[in-house]
Amino acid sequence: MNYFLHFSFKVAYLKSLYFNLHYLPLKQAIRCPIILARGVKLLTLKGQVQIKSTGVSYGMIKIGFKHYGFQTKKDKTIIENNGGQLIFNSRAEIGQGTAIILGKSGSLYLNRGVCIGGNSKIICYDHITIGANSRFAWDIALIDTDFHKTINLLTKELSEGKAPIVIGENNWIGFGTTILKGTSTPDFCVIAAKSLLLKKYEYGDHCLLAGHPAVMKNERISRDFSSFVE
Repeated sequence: MNYFLHFSFKVAYLKSLYFNLHYLPLKQAIRCPIILARGVKLLTLKGQVQIKSTGVSYGMIKIGFKHYGFQTKKDKTIIENNGGQLIFNSRAEIGQGTAIILGKSGSLYLNRGVCIGGNSKIICYDHITIGANSRFAWDIALIDTDFHKTINLLTKELSEGKAPIVIGENNWIGFGTTILKGTSTPDFCVIAAKSLLLKKYEYGDHCLLAGHPAVMKNERISRDFSSFVE
C-alpha cells in the first residue's frame, strides 16, 4: 500500500488524461494506458501516438517515473512531437530526464517490454525500432539523423543525412552509449558502457559490442535474465 500511495503521488493525472485523449481512440484513452509523471514537459503535440496492442490497461506505458539516485527534480522528461509517429507495441517504460524528439517524418517504434533509463535522448527524424525487452541504462543517445547534409565537392553528390536504427530484441545497452544513424544490432546483444555504434553489426545473437567505435569483443555473452527483477 505504501508503494502504491508513493507511486500515485507521482502521477500527473490531468496531464496524463489530456495526453491520452489527445492522441488515442476514445475506447483506449478512457483506460488511460499512458501515464505521465509530474514534471514531464509536453513541448509539441503534433503527429501521432499509437498503441498497437490487442488490449490496453491503466498505466501499461509509464513515462518519467524510473529514476536513479543521482537524479534531481531538474532532470525533466520531454516529449516533442513535430509531426512524427510514436508507436508502442505493448508495455513500455521511459525514464525520468529522457527526451523523445520526433521530426515531421520520424517514426519511433517501441516493442513490448522496452525500458529506457533516465537522462537519455532519442532523436528520430527517420525511423527507429527498438526490439522487445531491450533495456537501456542512463545517458544513452539514439540519433538517426545528422541534422545537416554533406556534399561531395568532386561529384556534387549530397548525403542522405539520415538512416534507420534497428535495435534487436533483448538488447542490454550500457550507460553513456551513443547509437547513430544506420546502426542495427542482433538479438540478445550486450553493449558495453560508453560505446559508439554507427553501422550494421551483422553478428550472431549473444554478442558483446564495445569500443569507440564498437567492435565485437565476445560472441557468447548474454545478460542473466533469470536474475532480472522487474
